Amino acid sequence: MNNTYDNIITSHLVHLFNRGRPQIDYTELKPAQAIKVITWALFVTPFIGRCAFLIATSEKGWGIGIDDIFNF
Repeated sequence: MNNTYDNIITSHLVHLFNRGRPQIDYTELKPAQAIKVITWALFVTPFIGRCAFLIATSEKGWGIGIDDIFNF
């Protein structure tokens, strides 16, 4: 009895997750999307990480300034 119940639940879950899946090819980026990805990867994410690190570890906390961020 328990095995049949598990099979029913499993089949419903598989149907649920496969029903609305978009058919999109994520292997090719358009040039504008590629520029955004590179910008985020090289500039925005490291900048936010640096700010978070300084806020968490420095004595100034939330009072950090541009000089603190770019002073390596």
